[in-house]
Amino acid sequence: MGLFKDDPPPATPQYVAPPPREEIMDIIDEVTGVQSITVIGPDGKKRRKIERLPRTPEEQQMFVMGEDLMKKAINNIKDLYAYNPDSVIDFQPLLKTFADLNEERVNALGQVANIGNIQEDIQAFREMQTALDDDMFMRQNRALEENLGRKGLSDSYAGQEARAFAERNQDLVRKQSEFNANLYGEELAAKRLGRNAQAFALDETGRAGRLQAAQAEYQLRKDQQADIENKRQTAIGENMNLLKVGSGITGQDLNKALASQAPQIANQTFQMQNADSLQRYTAGVNAQNAVYDRQRFAYDNRPPSFLDLGLGIGSAVGGAMLTGAPGTLGNRLGAKLF
Repeated sequence: MGLFKDDPPPATPQYVAPPPREEIMDIIDEVTGVQSITVIGPDGKKRRKIERLPRTPEEQQMFVMGEDLMKKAINNIKDLYAYNPDSVIDFQPLLKTFADLNEERVNALGQVANIGNIQEDIQAFREMQTALDDDMFMRQNRALEENLGRKGLSDSYAGQEARAFAERNQDLVRKQSEFNANLYGEELAAKRLGRNAQAFALDETGRAGRLQAAQAEYQLRKDQQADIENKRQTAIGENMNLLKVGSGITGQDLNKALASQAPQIANQTFQMQNADSLQRYTAGVNAQNAVYDRQRFAYDNRPPSFLDLGLGIGSAVGGAMLTGAPGTLGNRLGAKLF
């Protein structure tokens, strides 16, 4: 302890620089065949790369087998879908037979029913009936107007109603005449058809036999076509199964690689290493701070020097002499001095 309380305070801590960031660790996962590594890119910068490790000979053989199965199945499926069973079964002769029979039947019907003459007869009947109806309508309208004129109802509401009623009746008569003309044509056609019906029936019997034979042949070829299509669909299904097998083999290889924990382990290790470095650095700083705090506490609470004690006693006595109560030792001493 010196004469004066002038010892210097403790120096503040001198902290070291924080530790640099840890390099992320390369992880090689030999179980799943994947590695997570750091590489230098074309731009000279570091980057993380996750890549598949080379397969073992057995794994490569199995993978190639899966790829071959997929390629073979896809090519077969393409060929099967491009294959058209219609190209094997020729329906053209049968279709021509059906067309020829239909054409022959139409021609025969044209000979049995000469509908051209019937239409001319229907039109002649229609024109005759129309002339008769028009003459009758003219006489009825003239009589109606004369009757309305005598009664003074030409411009009245009753006259309008009478004309409308007459017009509706005339329209019904025209429709009836048109119906009669068509009925006349049907009756006339029936009479003409009857004369040739027997001959047409004989020819139709022969056509029916030819048609039945053609239909049987057509059905036989349709059955052949269905059988080929069933075989084609079966082959497509078998190749789809092969495609699934090949896809399962290659997919298993991919799923195995995707199941790797290498990237996650690398990141977790990187975080743990940096956290550990930061924790150790923080512990060192805290230790320096603790030493400084103890030194500062000791400095702030060091005992007073001899001079400090003398000055303290003098100050206490002087205060007592000046402010002491009358009759006290300090007051009496002060009175003698001052």
